[in-house]
Amino acid sequence: ERMQMLPDDARPAWMEGLSPRNLEEVLTQVILEAVETATSVQDYIDAQRAKGRDFDEVYSDVKPYLDHMSRPISEGLSGGEH
Repeated sequence: ERMQMLPDDARPAWMEGLSPRNLEEVLTQVILEAVETATSVQDYIDAQRAKGRDFDEVYSDVKPYLDHMSRPISEGLSGGEH
């Protein structure tokens, strides 16, 4: 509700035209994806580090995934992902 009460010039463009219900669904999905991504990446890094792999090497494995999951909300909306 707070985001919809922002003045037009402070509201992100991706929110335009979304009903309160759709906005809640998008934000819920984005938060869920962020938590799942963080958990998956941390589990992978921990497992690989336990095998003795260097952090930088392991990070290079997960960086493309992190980059994809860090895209702006507007990209996910236009691609139908959220």
